Amino acid sequence: MLDAIFYLLRSGCAWRLLPYDFPPWQTVYSQFKLWKKEGLFPKICEHVRKNLRILLGRMAEASAAIIDSHRKGGLCGYDAGKKVKGRKRHIAVDTQGFLLQAHITSGNISDKKGLQSLVRRKSLKSV
Repeated sequence: MLDAIFYLLRSGCAWRLLPYDFPPWQTVYSQFKLWKKEGLFPKICEHVRKNLRILLGRMAEASAAIIDSHRKGGLCGYDAGKKVKGRKRHIAVDTQGFLLQAHITSGNISDKKGLQSLVRRKSLKSV
C-alpha cells in the first residue's frame, strides 16, 4: 500500500493510472484517505524528526525555530480581482533544518499573516 502511494508521489500519475503491480487504485485511495483523516503522515514525520534529533545528541523537542517565507510565481492563472500570481510558502524548521511546519498561501499574503498562521497551528507553541 505504501509503495503505491510512494509511486504516486514520485511519478505524479493519476490514481486511476497506477500500474497493475499495485492493488486496485480504489483500495489505495481509500486507505490513503483514511490515513490522512487520522493524521498518520504528520505523526510519522514528527516521530522520525524526534528520533533523528536524539541521534544527533539534541533534545527530542526543538527549543527554537527558524521561520522564512518564499514567494513562487505561477506560470499560468492569477487572481483576476487582485492580479496576484503565484503562491507563498511559509516554512518553519528547527536548528537542524528539520521541517516543523509548512503553510502555503496565495502570493499576496504578508509575511506577518503567514507567521501568525504557522504559530496558530499546534506544533509551534510560541515564538
